[in-house]
Amino acid sequence: MIAVVSCGHRPDDERIYHRQIKSLLKAGYEIQYFTRFDGDMNLSESGLRHSTFPRSENSVRTFAKLVEAELVQTKPDIVHIHEFELLSMARNVKKSAESKILYDVHDTLIAMWDTVSSRKGIIKKLINTGLDYYEKRNLKYVDHVILANPSFEINRYEKTGLATTVVPNFPLLSFLPEEYGERSGKKILYQGLLSEDRGIDILIQAFTLVLKAHPDAELMLLGPAKTEEYRNELKKEISRNSNQIQLLDEIPHKEVWRMMSEAKVGVIPSLDSPRVRFDTPTKLFEYMASGCAVVATDLKPVRHHARDSILYAAPNDIADLAEKIIAILDSDILYNELTGKGQKLIKEKQHWGKVENTFLEVFEELNR
Repeated sequence: MIAVVSCGHRPDDERIYHRQIKSLLKAGYEIQYFTRFDGDMNLSESGLRHSTFPRSENSVRTFAKLVEAELVQTKPDIVHIHEFELLSMARNVKKSAESKILYDVHDTLIAMWDTVSSRKGIIKKLINTGLDYYEKRNLKYVDHVILANPSFEINRYEKTGLATTVVPNFPLLSFLPEEYGERSGKKILYQGLLSEDRGIDILIQAFTLVLKAHPDAELMLLGPAKTEEYRNELKKEISRNSNQIQLLDEIPHKEVWRMMSEAKVGVIPSLDSPRVRFDTPTKLFEYMASGCAVVATDLKPVRHHARDSILYAAPNDIADLAEKIIAILDSDILYNELTGKGQKLIKEKQHWGKVENTFLEVFEELNR
């Protein structure tokens, strides 16, 4: 039996549930799935027992303790954890349940901490050093690491002697639209976490320039905000700039794909930060798969995968971002060229079927 544990993702997260868990079920594994989520969602089915704990009532620490107590009783063969914060479970579960520990690293953590931390100077350095120490201290209880992104520099996990496997966030072919028709509307979409480092403020300012060329364009901002304070700031900024910007809450997984299939342009306006110099945004593959023409900040991980199938905007450059969006809205020929290249990449090289066996082989190895 395999236990899959996540404290920060929606239960129907595409990587964890739709790809990884579904593949494990297909391969015949029995699964316990633990999530921390406010909402009525039970994904239990034959072979899968899903238990969720309300986020509003359980801190990460409380959630980890509750799950740990159950794992000590059920003694799964493998415990697959999806967040750094859950590493505290590794020692006790490994000792008491004799389970193998699989650590799934969705982001390059050092770069992410450096980007999202609100602290400055020596305080920030001390906190990040402490987080780094916490991870390293608990890695000795981990048996294998899965990375969502290839290491463009030194692989910190291999340096500790751990086996690592890269499993990119390629989409399922079954999510691709059956037909890719030309999109007559001028919907521009950003989907994902809403935060300063994701370039949302720059995108809003760029959209005001897009409206001068295309007054009928629409911008949709879809996803959870980093904080409620930031969402309120966005609402104020939107009200000052345009009534053609929609700020939408987080929605079910399948609805995200529906919205992408209606958008003409998918945007990744990330600021140039340590995080995006190492990690490839999952939305890149989703946009390409769903038939959006993509405009993204010009950074190494994005170029590594997208090649010439998207348009690149200079980092932190409002005018250049607007210019690239306008270029797509101006030309159906360019839109068709970009989406054709993007869909070809997804269908031939960058879909889940290309890496599913690599993922399953990790479990076969740990079960030996």
